[in-house]
Amino acid sequence: MGIPGGLAKETFLPLSALFVFGWWISEVRRDRLQLVRLAWMAALGVTCLATVTTVMSAVAGGLVWPWQFAAYMHAGRGFFMGLRGSVLDHTFWFEFIWLLPLGLVRVRRLPRPWVMASAVAFCGALVLGAFNNSGGNTTRPLFNVAAPMLSLSAAIFLSNPNGRPIQAVNAELVTPD
Repeated sequence: MGIPGGLAKETFLPLSALFVFGWWISEVRRDRLQLVRLAWMAALGVTCLATVTTVMSAVAGGLVWPWQFAAYMHAGRGFFMGLRGSVLDHTFWFEFIWLLPLGLVRVRRLPRPWVMASAVAFCGALVLGAFNNSGGNTTRPLFNVAAPMLSLSAAIFLSNPNGRPIQAVNAELVTPD
């Protein structure tokens, strides 16, 4: 997964790493560290890092590490100014003004690992957008990591707003006379 993801977009590296880390944290037990899963997470990070480094180096004509690219992309404005610009941008609110309130209402009905992974990746994307001072361009990765979960949660709420368990309906086939 790291190779096609790294080829698709350089932000796949941090967002996928944060997503799988959030999922792992939500499932880790005190009595079991689950080192096999940790090894798979490391393999994802290494393959993605190698892919992004190889592609950027091939384009630049010399060795370019992703953190060198990140330092180059850093806007030079303060982190909090970048965070403010990302959250107050109209594209952020265009996407999330309805999705956040409707989606957060029934988010507890979704699997905890998915919710935790989406939250960790969402926060990571927000931090990256603030670091880069990317303003409205932060909305796309935020939407990519949070929208599937929030949309399903919103659908659960809208289809059953009172929150009572849905009982099975016993419908008979109606045939025309």
